[in-house]
Amino acid sequence: MPDLNISNIILGIDSEKNGAIINLILTVFKLIIYKSRPSGQMPSVQLFINQLSFYEKIERNIARKRDKLAYHFKKWTNLLSIL
Repeated sequence: MPDLNISNIILGIDSEKNGAIINLILTVFKLIIYKSRPSGQMPSVQLFINQLSFYEKIERNIARKRDKLAYHFKKWTNLLSIL
């Protein structure tokens, strides 16, 4: 697991084995917080999981069309059990 310092959270992780999925998780988390601010509502863990599931399905469809399902499952393997 990479060091989640402020620089990595803002700019993303470049040279980490699981950098792509970690960057997606951080981006989805930041997007949920951003969208929740105007209403003043606290984001829920279930909303976060639902959003990750949504993005996983989109990426799976793209990977299927491009015949890259092996890469997709390698990227998502650690998270599929909770989605």
